[in-house]
Amino acid sequence: MSDNSVFPGDKIASIEEYEAGHNTFDDGDMVRAAAIGEKDVNKETRTANVNHPKLLSIPKVGDVIIGTVAAVSDI
Repeated sequence: MSDNSVFPGDKIASIEEYEAGHNTFDDGDMVRAAAIGEKDVNKETRTANVNHPKLLSIPKVGDVIIGTVAAVSDI
């Protein structure tokens, strides 16, 4: 792994300097990685991103999802 490699939860930048971008989140103090990948801090747009090696697929309406129910709650 290179020096730019990050894992979920790793600190990337301060929210005073950069906004959370793709595959990142703002924890109220820092911009942190939400995925494994390479960090990309863009000084022009002032955003911090994580470039994930594989595209994450987000289910869309009509997609078939196969999984296992781990727990059922009556909340």
